Amino acid sequence: MSEWGNIEEELAHLCAEDEFYGYSNISSWLSEQAKKLESGKLKEELELYSKICFMMLIPTSMNEPLKERINFFEHGRSARPEDLTEVEIEKLESTYEGLNNPWLKARLAEILWLRKKPKNINWIQTAIDYYLSLQETKENWFKDVGSCHERAFYLGTKFRRNPNINIDIEKMRGIKIGIILNEYQAENFTVLKMGELLVNYGMIESYETQLIEKYLELAESCKNININLADGYLKAVIHIYEQLKQFEKVSEIIMQRAKLYEKAGDGHLKKEIIGAVLAQDAYEKALQILATIQRKFRGKFQYAQIEQNLYEKMHEAAVVFLETAPQITHKIDIKDIIDWVNTEISGQDFPIALHKFLSIKPMIKLDDLQEKVFEKINNNFLSNLFGEKHFSGDARVIKRSSAMSTNEFTDEQLEVKMIEECKSDVEFWTKSALIEGFKVLQREHNLRLEDFFHLTQLSPFIPQDRSRDIAKGLYFGYDGDFLTSLHLLAPQIEHIVRYHLKNSDVKTTMIEDGIETELSLNALLKKEEAKKVFNEGLIIELKTIFTHPSGFNIRNDVAHGLVSSDNYNQVGFFYAWYFLLRATFMHFCRKVQSLDEDDFQNLVKNPL
Repeated sequence: MSEWGNIEEELAHLCAEDEFYGYSNISSWLSEQAKKLESGKLKEELELYSKICFMMLIPTSMNEPLKERINFFEHGRSARPEDLTEVEIEKLESTYEGLNNPWLKARLAEILWLRKKPKNINWIQTAIDYYLSLQETKENWFKDVGSCHERAFYLGTKFRRNPNINIDIEKMRGIKIGIILNEYQAENFTVLKMGELLVNYGMIESYETQLIEKYLELAESCKNININLADGYLKAVIHIYEQLKQFEKVSEIIMQRAKLYEKAGDGHLKKEIIGAVLAQDAYEKALQILATIQRKFRGKFQYAQIEQNLYEKMHEAAVVFLETAPQITHKIDIKDIIDWVNTEISGQDFPIALHKFLSIKPMIKLDDLQEKVFEKINNNFLSNLFGEKHFSGDARVIKRSSAMSTNEFTDEQLEVKMIEECKSDVEFWTKSALIEGFKVLQREHNLRLEDFFHLTQLSPFIPQDRSRDIAKGLYFGYDGDFLTSLHLLAPQIEHIVRYHLKNSDVKTTMIEDGIETELSLNALLKKEEAKKVFNEGLIIELKTIFTHPSGFNIRNDVAHGLVSSDNYNQVGFFYAWYFLLRATFMHFCRKVQSLDEDDFQNLVKNPL
């Protein structure tokens, strides 16, 4: 047997071990084998194959299916396909026909397809076949085998119209269907992920009923052990019913999901302190799920009654928490505030009601903000002796602050503290008064998109070419869809700031390597000239809402896709909408006051 044949035989034993975990394991093993050799062709080939096996597989990418993997030990990165030299590509191609190991064969086929010209469609067929030849089991699915099978499915879909590509549907789904249908104890997400792969690529035809029954059985078996896994099975059933267009069944399973979280909340509520918090989260999740039921099926499933019951349980959980949790802040009774808001806004004509609503929260004043910050620092000086680390919801460190004392304040540290205070102020006013005022306004006054267009068109704060876009954002917010609203408004805020700076002859671009690019909103607000155009309190508020990690940082979250309908800062998004509506309305009022009689009468004919 040849030297390479011995290597492949030993590699086959490695791949069959329980501890084997995929391509990075192969890369390490090949590197170790190469180190045992002094020099020669085999050593070079082993090092080369170790290099390409260390690349990370991205199953659903057509252009970059193999990317670098960070190598912490060498303080660098692994190779990408484009890093390979022509000589290395030729060496790889020379060993292609003699390869038998499916992991190496599939990887090499991908490399050749990406780098060699002219392209040979047989390389794609080889990649598909050898990926699928990796025997899938519940135990190895998350050890790169699942990613390889997903890659085969993806390539099969992309090249299915090519007559030279042979796709064996049964080979692709047969074993997976068998594993799923023969599962009787839901231990982890493996079976669920296999099913999702089949559903996503339309591979469950004629198995829909069996899969639904199995998923419901597995959900029932694990609902008291792992609620997230049980919910995953129920969501998988929903996806199948949606493909079958059986929407009444979809609503039925949605009800099961809601009841799952309701029951979990009931269980949490029996525990002390933290249980009440978990219960409230569970009830809130149940309400979010319940809201996805189509309106035409809500009557059949007693939607209103169940929704009311969940709200009452949420309130009960909040009461339990307040009664049992250690008090770290003073309780604030906002009943008088809510009564005042209702008295001010309810029953008023629309322009007055809107003006009252937008006047609820006092404008930010820089001096008042600084005074509050220094007062808190003096009263809580011990907390300033320690640094802080701030995490995002997905566990990223988004900001660090060092220890400080009142005698060693930098401008940057003061700004951070002011932004934190501003955010705290926004949260208080939003939760205590603004949302209640919004409900009254929304309940008593119906507005159309055209109404907001009149407002933005006549407001000097809004650039004329963006008035319709911003009107849409304001309209969606008034309709209660703040996620859509801020996806429209957040980018436009940057344009508004840039527009007013440019009108004041402030440079808003930078030149680097001969290329002129526009500055970001964060960079624009940091410019000293911005303080001459905008009130400093307004700048702090803009930073708090849109750009600073210590604030709501909405621009970053929206721009980078870090929010979804299930996960966004509702207080921050609401206030961002309120903030822009108020600024627009203030400038609108100033413009209207300056109109002559003819212009004013024209406005009356086309009122807000």
